[in-house]
Amino acid sequence: ADARFKRDSLRIKIVNGEVIQSASNHTYEAVFMDWYERWKVNVSERHHTRAMNTMVADVFPKIGNMKIYEIEAKHIVEALLAVEAREALAQLVKTKSFIKLTFDFAVARGLCKYNPVIQVSNQAFKVRKPKNYKSVDQDKIYQFFAIFQNEKINLSGRLCTEFILRNITRPVESATARWDQYDEKMKCIVIDGEEMKVDRTHYIPLSWQSIGILDQIKAQSQGGKYIFPGRNFSGHISVSYPLALAKRHGIDTTIHGLRHLASTILNETGLFNRDVIESCLAHVDDNKTRAVYNKANYIKQKREVLQWWSDFIDKCSTQKGNADALDEIYLD
Repeated sequence: ADARFKRDSLRIKIVNGEVIQSASNHTYEAVFMDWYERWKVNVSERHHTRAMNTMVADVFPKIGNMKIYEIEAKHIVEALLAVEAREALAQLVKTKSFIKLTFDFAVARGLCKYNPVIQVSNQAFKVRKPKNYKSVDQDKIYQFFAIFQNEKINLSGRLCTEFILRNITRPVESATARWDQYDEKMKCIVIDGEEMKVDRTHYIPLSWQSIGILDQIKAQSQGGKYIFPGRNFSGHISVSYPLALAKRHGIDTTIHGLRHLASTILNETGLFNRDVIESCLAHVDDNKTRAVYNKANYIKQKREVLQWWSDFIDKCSTQKGNADALDEIYLD
């Protein structure tokens, strides 16, 4: 939302001629906007929106106010480290490309003598270390639909598994979810901080698909306490059952791996604020100042993330659909 506000404000300035006038100062931000308005008419909306989002979120805070002719390779690296920090390595390459195109434009206009991006090699960035947990291959997400669509599997088990995937929760958060935690007006599951691994209340804004899951299971829950009941509706479903169900269907992963899969894809899109993605995962942020946030605004942003993710899951219902959905992210 912050990136969108900044982006829209910059576009208003373009219309009013303010950015073009400020281009006489030759700041990176002003030159980028000058190039961007010419470039965007020849590319898809998704592509130019991604370029704007990564500039606002990652690049402008580092070099936006610097004179274009003062920027060196080390400054480019510093800006790109923000993308590297969230392990969005494919997005890093795209961001670097957007910066290079901006400098190509600046060189052609005589605003600087050379393009510093040319001096920035991939060796400037760390190699991603392998995780110590198993994760689902991104092109194997479609395998989950063998569970979701199999009516022979216990309804509570398959719906809980689907709920975990769509909302990137920990198993305990979904398996033990209660109906009194469902705020139907807010369309959220609200988990008190004392029940979480963090010291604040966790809000899970529900996509329309997740609301559909609750509507489906409610008709079967017989007025019980838990959303996903166990056998004979006594207590909740076993916390380990969804993962065991996945493994029985040839999906070799851990829950950490499943959540890492979602985090990687969401960060690679370049569409969302990293802090919002971390909040969806209910991660504690090391930067304590980020713990202070506007609840209503964060819920709105988290809802956008989880709705996008749930729509992405739907696109992955077949092997071909899975491949096509990934192509939209990595090739656009």
